[in-house]
Formats: sequence, structure tokens, C-alpha cells
Amino acid sequence: MCVADGQSVYITVNNGSIIANAADYIKATTWWYDKNHDVGLDHAKVDLGLEYWNGMWMGIQTGATNDNKQRVLHDAPAGSSWRLRITGRSIATDIEGCGSNAVRVYYAWMYEDNARDDDANLSTYIRPEF
Repeated sequence: MCVADGQSVYITVNNGSIIANAADYIKATTWWYDKNHDVGLDHAKVDLGLEYWNGMWMGIQTGATNDNKQRVLHDAPAGSSWRLRITGRSIATDIEGCGSNAVRVYYAWMYEDNARDDDANLSTYIRPEF
């Protein structure tokens, strides 16, 4: 998706439906490329926020590093809908195929449980983050 400087774009997790009650946590990540980074110029910055619905959208976590990627994770209370908030900050590139002062941002999200009960070895080799 394209994100412009100062613009917030919202992505609903699970098409806006409540995530599975068995989910223990939710993760999201964004990444982007800005040619200005390669030539030592100030590159585009994009913040990633994680929000859940509780009668209104509640922001609970934001990644706002000055890198070209963001990652957030949080406990996932049962019975909640979630969305990502992706906000352009200090975007001054015009050559990423998104128009003036905009950058193409890629994203991914997932939610899962910590049970690790699908294979006898998963609990040994794959550790939950919480």
C-alpha cells in the first residue's frame, strides 16, 4: 500500500472480525524501501500502531523507530477485533511509485496461541514470546 507523509492508513485484522478466542497474542510488522536511504539522505519513517475495539478503537502499542521496519506484539484479549494504524512520518520521496511525498509500505499480521500442541518437538524448539 502507499502511505503519504502525515497520512494514517488502517488495516483491519481478520477482515474486522473478532479473532479466535484461543489466540494468546497478536503480532504485526511493516517494512518499506526508500532510495534516499541508499545515498545517505534522511529516509522515510513510518510508524506502526496496534489497536483493538472496545466500544471505540484503543491504541495499545506503537512502533516508532527510525529504521525502515517496524514490529509490534501484544497480548490478545479474547473477543476483540484488531487493526493496524500505519502512519507516514518525514516522507520526502517521490520515486517509490506512490506519488509525491509517499512510500510503498508492506505489512503482515498474525495471531496465535502459545499451546504449541501441533507437534511433539514444537514446544522444545519454538518458544513463545510471552
